[in-house]
Amino acid sequence: EASNSIIGPLRMRRTFVGDVSVGSFPTDIAATDAGADVTAGIHPFLSCKGDPAGIANGDYDGVITQLLQTFPSDRQCWFTMWHEPEDNMTGAQYVAMFQHMYTVAKAANPAVLIGPIYGAYAWRASSTTTSTPDDWWVGSSYCDFMAVDSYWFTWRGATPAALQSDSYHIRWHNWASTKGKPLYVTERGVQGADSTCASVLLTDETWMKSNGYGLFMYWDATGTGGVNLIIDNNPTTASAWQQIASRGRSV
Repeated sequence: EASNSIIGPLRMRRTFVGDVSVGSFPTDIAATDAGADVTAGIHPFLSCKGDPAGIANGDYDGVITQLLQTFPSDRQCWFTMWHEPEDNMTGAQYVAMFQHMYTVAKAANPAVLIGPIYGAYAWRASSTTTSTPDDWWVGSSYCDFMAVDSYWFTWRGATPAALQSDSYHIRWHNWASTKGKPLYVTERGVQGADSTCASVLLTDETWMKSNGYGLFMYWDATGTGGVNLIIDNNPTTASAWQQIASRGRSV
């Protein structure tokens, strides 16, 4: 509600369900935080996590089917499983999980857009996890988009880099942009002065529109370790974000 009053009206929001077992996996979108989005009439983007091996083996087929069938049919909806997976499993485990989940979820509700969400930090040049990028490619038949969560924190440098100058993001982009799928930034966070953050986001917008991105979302919350990334507390950034949203396409 706070974000809606300051940078709204919100058109969509991304919400999360933590690492859940078969017995606690949600079977109705109304039972998740995305249920509030459905009630409010905005577009939900639900991110879930669960046992990767169990999902790949089909243990969750029933609950995934039930959950996807409760998504509203009167608006575009989005779904993903295991965002930022690089620190939690191997590429082979992720691909097996995602391909099976996608097949089940799309059979349950073909209208929902589903795609992998990676973490830009894991795409830094020194990362051994992504040394072979295609280990993490789920395949063109198993995704509707490709997305990344991309941040700049002051431990990386005093002056934040826009996406086009961020080596972590660009390494992911140079790989993902060859796959022929719409590209999304599903979490963007910039630590720094209010005016600096606003400037970075406006630069991001221009570059993204020229490079095949179809969605831009900001992490309007406190980051790890209490880092302030909250737009609500930064009026210049809030104004910049309103401008970006006003120029975006409706969904």
